[in-house]
Amino acid sequence: LRLLPSVCDSKLIQQTLITMHKVINFGSALQAYALQKKVEDIGCKAEMIDYKYPNAIHKDKVSFIGNFIKHLIHYINCAVVGFPNIRQTKRYKKVWKDYFHLSSKFYSTEQELKANCPKYDIYMTGSDQVWNSRFTKSDSSFLLEFAPEGKKKCAYSSSFAYDDIPNEYKFLYEKNLPKYAKISVREESGVRIVKDLINKEVPVVCDPTLLLSKEEWGEFANGAKKYTKEPYILAYLLAYSFDPFPDVDFIVNEIQRQTGLKVIHLDAGRRDYFKPNSMVVKDAGPKEFVDLFMNAKFVITTSFHGTVFSINFKKPFYSIIKDGNPDSRISSILKLTGLENRGIYANEKNISTEGIDYSKPTEKLEEFRCYSIKYLKECLE
Repeated sequence: LRLLPSVCDSKLIQQTLITMHKVINFGSALQAYALQKKVEDIGCKAEMIDYKYPNAIHKDKVSFIGNFIKHLIHYINCAVVGFPNIRQTKRYKKVWKDYFHLSSKFYSTEQELKANCPKYDIYMTGSDQVWNSRFTKSDSSFLLEFAPEGKKKCAYSSSFAYDDIPNEYKFLYEKNLPKYAKISVREESGVRIVKDLINKEVPVVCDPTLLLSKEEWGEFANGAKKYTKEPYILAYLLAYSFDPFPDVDFIVNEIQRQTGLKVIHLDAGRRDYFKPNSMVVKDAGPKEFVDLFMNAKFVITTSFHGTVFSINFKKPFYSIIKDGNPDSRISSILKLTGLENRGIYANEKNISTEGIDYSKPTEKLEEFRCYSIKYLKECLE
């Protein structure tokens, strides 16, 4: 592809992203940073719309008493372990301040965004679970309904996360998706959803975090807190999509038995605090997350972005998946890189710590990265 005019001309193309950027969530922060950086590497001026997520429209209704009890339990849990959430939030805020290029105005509601729409040349829906209607509900902001008529709208690697959309929200997508000049999704399931909704074939492109190389992520992670000088196994096991416990404990213990290494439990629960030859990390920010994956000797994870960083950094790993789980994100990236055998169920007993031959997966990943950057350039022309 030819270089963008903005690379050669004095006037830069003003491009904006809307995504879930200010969430205390590793994947959300890192995908937002990566997409912004790659857009700027291509030659555009990129800004993220500083849109509050979640706001009132995204939150499930909870009784006052239920909400009070929930916050009280969270406060007690944090107090018991020394309030690591405060240190973690500070690390996130520093990354947002140092690395995010945000719009000058902050928008706290969908109505504010529509009433005072920021002016750009190109509007782009970013990645992560921006089209997961179980999170976004009826908010049309992530479908760029606020953008002015006649302006170019694109979607890069947008994820529905699940295999379907609840019927109550389908009309929003049927109304707004046809207005996009270009649409790409993150999983194969998204291809079928868009086809069913608006009868349009769309490509799968890589998650923004895969647009950056290991070396580029190493630069980003400079200054991260180091939790140990010893070699370690990284266990990043979340339970929001499904609960892998207690079955997954066998996998972690077996890998530890075979290697003799310390286990770092990232964002773990109370149940992991007193396990032998291990430590719990609860205060990591985005930089620490990248650094922990980059230096791990083995990774066990239930996370999509945990899987992505393991592959990008060529780590031996297992991704724990649930049989029949409708969340297709992990299975999609494993299939694309030819690493389906690294996705296992939590009750798997045949565990091996042998390394992975990354020659073919790396070749497939590089092809996928180049294809995705080519698509991104086409969006910005």
